[in-house]
Amino acid sequence: MSRYLYLFQIGPVQSFIAAARRTQDLYVGSRLLSLLASAGVSAAQSARGDLLFPVELSNGNLPDRVPHRFAFLNEHVPDHVVPIVKDAIDGEWRGIAAKVRAWLTDDMRLGTNWHADFDRQVANWLEIYWVAVPYDRNDHARSYRRADIALAQRKQLRHFPAVSERGEKCTLTGAQTALPLDWAALRQRLGDEEHQKFIRANERLGALATIKRFAQQGRYGAGAIDGDFEAPREFPSTNEIAGKPDGSAQDDRAYFLTVLHMDGDFMGKRLSLVENAQDHRRLSAALADFAEVRVPKIIAGHDPKRSATYRDHPGRAVLVYSGGDDVLALMHPGLVLSCANQLQAAFREALAGFETEKLPVTMSAGIAIAPFKLPLDGALQEARDAEEAAKNGHHRDAVVVREAHRSAQVRQAGAKWTVIPTADALRGHFANGRLSGKLGFDLYDLAAVMDDNPHDPCAPDAEARFAVQPIVPEEARAAEALRLLRRRLAEGLDTAISEQIVAELGKQFADLGLDKDCGWMSLANWTILARFLAHQETKREVM
Repeated sequence: MSRYLYLFQIGPVQSFIAAARRTQDLYVGSRLLSLLASAGVSAAQSARGDLLFPVELSNGNLPDRVPHRFAFLNEHVPDHVVPIVKDAIDGEWRGIAAKVRAWLTDDMRLGTNWHADFDRQVANWLEIYWVAVPYDRNDHARSYRRADIALAQRKQLRHFPAVSERGEKCTLTGAQTALPLDWAALRQRLGDEEHQKFIRANERLGALATIKRFAQQGRYGAGAIDGDFEAPREFPSTNEIAGKPDGSAQDDRAYFLTVLHMDGDFMGKRLSLVENAQDHRRLSAALADFAEVRVPKIIAGHDPKRSATYRDHPGRAVLVYSGGDDVLALMHPGLVLSCANQLQAAFREALAGFETEKLPVTMSAGIAIAPFKLPLDGALQEARDAEEAAKNGHHRDAVVVREAHRSAQVRQAGAKWTVIPTADALRGHFANGRLSGKLGFDLYDLAAVMDDNPHDPCAPDAEARFAVQPIVPEEARAAEALRLLRRRLAEGLDTAISEQIVAELGKQFADLGLDKDCGWMSLANWTILARFLAHQETKREVM
């Protein structure tokens, strides 16, 4: 009997997750998409689908966080299988929406004049893409590649329903019409009118934002979805993650939030090279182990409220989403480099059995450090831009940090993961007062004067400076960096310690400055970033 390889993807993903003003909006958006995908995967199983990705865990259950893209084999034709899967996903979405709708109508007693807008917006949001290709068990890789290409082509033919969204717009999405609810009455019934902790006085939400805000269980929720946190109604606020004490009178500009977005490199290519269904499932199991076990453990190990190692550290580290090779987390700036480095090492370890000489197992990360009061959607976009720069500008297996400080200027530092020990050593020396904070700016001036192309290494012309003979000899650049390092050592520092620092950092400076995936300008920015992180750990504001 003929078999088909099915590939499904639900969305829209990025715009739905990114529409977030509160950390809980961010978490619930990710959780909702995972629940919808889980409903689709379960339906595929009920239709006798043979899962390729994701696969069941050792306990027989699906992963808690199911990615929005899934694949399976089935002997039945699409006319039989597809409606089952699509109806399950759509039914899950409408069921969650209906619980929120009923809660607002019955429990909050807000009337029904908003129902038509709510129902229209719910009906027009969800997108489900799918393809089915004949499956050749003797050439699994070719069959999967065909499905992958077909799905990419299908997504180009997006469906744009003609929908009229008039009047006042949702303050969260900016696209849908805000529901004509009595928002003041809702705040009063929630006991939220005075403190505005859950709905701000100026907020007017559309159906999607309303569902994200009220879907969870608890005092402010409809119980449409269950939380998987110890206290689901108390997902840490941006204040708590940034380490700003309640009632603190210190300038808000002294506190920062970090968004960490990580993604496996060449995963599409890796999947397309898997030779058979059994190996495909083994790869899926390895990804599930990474996402379900290793990632939560590493994030928890960096959370000061759950980790003895960081118990005296300000702020929090919390996981928003991990599915397959994709990770999204929020944390205090001082925690992020160590956490990201451990995650990429864990990813390599989890997928070690699938590494080849031509296709090593690597992961890239984008990190955005922004004032904690910056709208979350802006910080999320910065993290995505940084991750794209790590993959495209630094040739993957890299990390890029984008720091938005007080001005509109964004400082970017990027390199391969080997930069982390150098950045960590610098942070430690700045924190202990062994190095002057001016060192980074000295290196910045050095790059601007001596570098042939002192622009961002992600710029299109960045490769050009390594294709020609440099104007300033490499030895001279390294020697000048070493001189600046010695110059910025703290006065009165023990000679042995001074020489140890010079020996430790001197060669690393030369290696990174002359490396095409870093360069002197990026090294200067890493040094400035290390000083900033050292100050953040003690909450001393960088001037």
